[in-house]
Amino acid sequence: MVAVNGEQGLSCHQSQSFDAVILDLMLPDLDGLEICRKIRLRDNIPVLMLTAKGDPFDRVIGLEIGADDYLPKPFVPRELLARLLKQ
Repeated sequence: MVAVNGEQGLSCHQSQSFDAVILDLMLPDLDGLEICRKIRLRDNIPVLMLTAKGDPFDRVIGLEIGADDYLPKPFVPRELLARLLKQ
């Protein structure tokens, strides 16, 4: 399932079951950090941040907010798969 914005993603998360969430930080309506906070209030599903914001400060914030992993863009698809499989 792919959601085009944060509200749609949260709605999908509430109505369906998933094995993991891959979340961008820069979305058109809600900040990815806020979405991660909202997911963490009701679920312990693995959350992987996949975003262009890759400096160390952004990575630390993402992990402190509740993401289980953080992968900056550009990324190697095989690395994404390896990170998801370890969850």
